[in-house]
Amino acid sequence: MLFLFEASANAQSPTLSNMEISAEQESDSSLIPQLLSIRERMHKTDKPLFFLRIDVINAKMTVYSLIPEGIASYSLEEISTHLVGSPKSKKYPRGFGVITSIQRSPIWAPTPETVKLFKKRGINLEKFRNAKGKIIIPAGHKLNYMGPLKMNIDFLEKQASAKLERDVYRIHGTLQKDEKKLGTRCSGGCIRTQNKELLRLDELMKGGFIVVEYV
Repeated sequence: MLFLFEASANAQSPTLSNMEISAEQESDSSLIPQLLSIRERMHKTDKPLFFLRIDVINAKMTVYSLIPEGIASYSLEEISTHLVGSPKSKKYPRGFGVITSIQRSPIWAPTPETVKLFKKRGINLEKFRNAKGKIIIPAGHKLNYMGPLKMNIDFLEKQASAKLERDVYRIHGTLQKDEKKLGTRCSGGCIRTQNKELLRLDELMKGGFIVVEYV
């Protein structure tokens, strides 16, 4: 799928205030000026832009690339669609966010709520508590739910589902035994993806500016 956009001839920069979209393309192409505006707002105009649209209800993620077509002219090209594990709570995040960091071979620091949940399942995470009192699951461990990498999301607006002023949401890998759950709403707020697919996307988007939208 290809969405097209062309700014007005006198446009100085691709912001929401100076973009023109034809009525026929408005439903699809209105997304492009939003993405360009976010990139400019975050001072990342020198980086290629990728867009991850996460359909929470249907548990899938579609990946797009913003392609320059000329001066102030762009298209949004669909690259791939992936089954994911999406939030099961009705209070899942909504709206736009950006990937602020990517950690490869990450550790996992489960929340106290997660530690209690695992204990109910018969899994004791307390044995990973370090000298500083923090529970840290090492990279590559079979209980590390982050998989081979994690992408940290900062939402542009405060989320109603956040327990703290700045809650943490991520796109990360999946334990092999849980891959059968992909395509369902099975997470606490993060997006779980198949490890191999996540590594391919990481290679594809390396060096780019990544915008995320939960819908």
